[in-house]
Amino acid sequence: MLHILLIEDDDDQAEICSYHLEQTAVEHRVSRASDGERALELLRKATDDDAASLPDLILLDLNLPRINGHEVLRRIKEHERLRSIPVVVLTSSSSAQDRALAHDNHANSYLVKPMGFDDYGELMSTLSTYWNLCQDDRPRDMPRAS
Repeated sequence: MLHILLIEDDDDQAEICSYHLEQTAVEHRVSRASDGERALELLRKATDDDAASLPDLILLDLNLPRINGHEVLRRIKEHERLRSIPVVVLTSSSSAQDRALAHDNHANSYLVKPMGFDDYGELMSTLSTYWNLCQDDRPRDMPRAS
């Protein structure tokens, strides 16, 4: 089962994303953090408790309260046990500066949220299938984060 951590402050966007993920054929569960500080708390707790509770994939909005998405991404990729978790920036920003900074901070992908409901669904379906296939290729004894 694919464990996705959705870091999104907008309740409507989180609901749309979760709805479309539910429509995919990929078995998954979604956890959510509504701000950057809470996201880092959840990840810190997961690293302290049990690596099995770490997410397989993180979907990260950039425009977050308390700690912005760029800082969350930087901290994830600097953390020894978290850095191997794929982070997909999923944002409304099409700014070249945001895209460059995200890639400088080692984002695995940068996706701009589609405007259309159906387009959003297609994006989530493609994304969940792709990352699930990546998980299937990972050796079973390989840790989630190193």
